[in-house]
Amino acid sequence: HNKVSKLYGRDPSVLYRARVPNGRAGEEHHIRMGLLTDDNGLPIAYGLFGDDGSALARMMKEVDEQLEIQKVIHVSDKGMITAKDEADILANKGGYIFGTSISKADADIRADIPDETGYKERMTVHERQIVFRDENGYHVIHTNVIGSEGDPSSSLFRLERPATALDIIDMYKNLRRIEECFLGTLHSQEEESIEAHLLSGFVSLLILKVLELKTGKNIELEKMVDDLRRLQVVEETDDVYLLAEPTNIIKAIGDAMNLNLMKVRYTARELKNLVAKTRK
Repeated sequence: HNKVSKLYGRDPSVLYRARVPNGRAGEEHHIRMGLLTDDNGLPIAYGLFGDDGSALARMMKEVDEQLEIQKVIHVSDKGMITAKDEADILANKGGYIFGTSISKADADIRADIPDETGYKERMTVHERQIVFRDENGYHVIHTNVIGSEGDPSSSLFRLERPATALDIIDMYKNLRRIEECFLGTLHSQEEESIEAHLLSGFVSLLILKVLELKTGKNIELEKMVDDLRRLQVVEETDDVYLLAEPTNIIKAIGDAMNLNLMKVRYTARELKNLVAKTRK
């Protein structure tokens, strides 16, 4: 955390409460996970929690004590949030972004169908309500988060940067991206297996988000993952290796990391030097 803070800074943090499938095909069983990230989406900590949220509360207490992170935005599907959760968030002067299907919203909100911009927003005394449309239909976001363009005297949770409706929608959509990163449905319910799976997902997400920052956020994460998965190094002779089909995305990653990833052939020493560079 200290090294990442030094390299990239840490802004008000975001706590995503995600569901991760756990079980065999046809089973309806999920575990609940809290993933704390910074404003750039770089993960800080994670923890598993049950319905009472006690483990999550312990994780947040440890994070607050060890890392001195106090301003947190909670992002979740509204169905995972209890009245006590919401009361605790507000009591601790936290922010929240809760999403739900429009079918579960009040009738007056359901009447706010988005126009050609893809969303519609309205303000109440206590929160912002944003109705938006994506490939999966219509959704409603309830949030108390406003940006630097908002009223400075407002009692809502204020960020020191813009927080437009599109920014809020993107933060909510990040919840799905995070769940996908931790997917590959867990076929074991053993605690050690679950922890190992989530730790590997945590490290993978950290690496991807660092690469995203290094490349100026100009590459979609899904495309980056696809190209990295296809990248292969094949042994041609005892000391020569072929890099199979490097793409423009791989070149962009190499340029950002000061690595030459566009050669066709590498010696074993050259590959070792590439690996050594990534550790600096």
